[in-house]
Amino acid sequence: PEAIPQPKTPTDEELRAFYGKNSARFQQPERRRISMLSYSPEDYTDKVELKADEIRAEYDRRIKQYSSPETRQVAQYTSDNRNALQTFIDLVKGGKSADEALKQVPGVMLVDLMLKPGDLTDKQYDALVFSMPVGQLQGPFPIQEQFYAVEVKSITPGVPTPFEQVADTVRNDLARSAAVRLFENSEEGFYDMAGGISLEEIAKNIGAPVIQLDAIDANATTKDRLQSSLLAKYPEAVRTLFSVSAGQTTDVIEGDNERALFRVDEILPAH
Repeated sequence: PEAIPQPKTPTDEELRAFYGKNSARFQQPERRRISMLSYSPEDYTDKVELKADEIRAEYDRRIKQYSSPETRQVAQYTSDNRNALQTFIDLVKGGKSADEALKQVPGVMLVDLMLKPGDLTDKQYDALVFSMPVGQLQGPFPIQEQFYAVEVKSITPGVPTPFEQVADTVRNDLARSAAVRLFENSEEGFYDMAGGISLEEIAKNIGAPVIQLDAIDANATTKDRLQSSLLAKYPEAVRTLFSVSAGQTTDVIEGDNERALFRVDEILPAH
C-alpha cells in the first residue's frame, strides 16, 4: 500500500455529486423506538417464602436424588435364539435353579454384572433394569440381534449427601417450583392489567422492569445493522409493532414460560 500514491481528498462539490448519484445507499428505513415488558417464573423466586421444615421434608421425599447412585448386582442371560431363552426362563420359573436350567438349555450365556444407572448403553434396557424388583427373572427382551433375560440379585442404595450440604439446592428447587405456580396463577391478572394500565404501572405491580430498546426497522435491526436479540424471539410482535401508532401496545405475547408486552414509543420516518 505504501507504494501506491494516495488519492487526493475530494472536494465538497465532488462529495455532494457522489451523494446525489448514490442517494439510495444512504436511505434509512422507518424505525421505531420500542419499550418492552416481559416476565417469567424467575421474577417470582425472590417472592417465595419457605419454612425450614418444608425444605427438610422435600429433602426426605427426594432423598434418592440427593444420594450417590445405587448399585445393582445383576444376572444377565443372553441368547441369539428367543425360543432357547424362553425355555430357560420357563424352567427357572417352574422351580429349577438357574444353574440347572443353563445345563439343560444350550446357547444361553450368563454374565454377572455390577451396575450403576447409565452403565448400560441401551437407555430403555438400562431404565428397565433399574426399575425391577430383586429376585424376579424377567424377559426375553430383544436388543439389537440378541435376546436378554435379567434378574436383579441385590440392590445397594446410594449414600445420601448430608442435608446441610444440599439445603440451599433443595430450597432453590422448591422456590423454582413455587415460582412456576405463581407465574401460572398470575395469567388472568396480567391480561386484565394489559388491557387497562401502562407498562410502567404493570411493571410496578409484578416487579419486572420496562426495557427501552434501540430503534429498529421492520426486520428488528438497528441503525448499526445489529439484530435485536430480545425482539428476534418475537417476530409476531415485530409485525404488530409496525402496524400500530405511537403510544399503542401489542396484545400479550406468550412465549416459553414467558409473557411479554411491547409498546411503540416513537416512530422515526424514513429519510
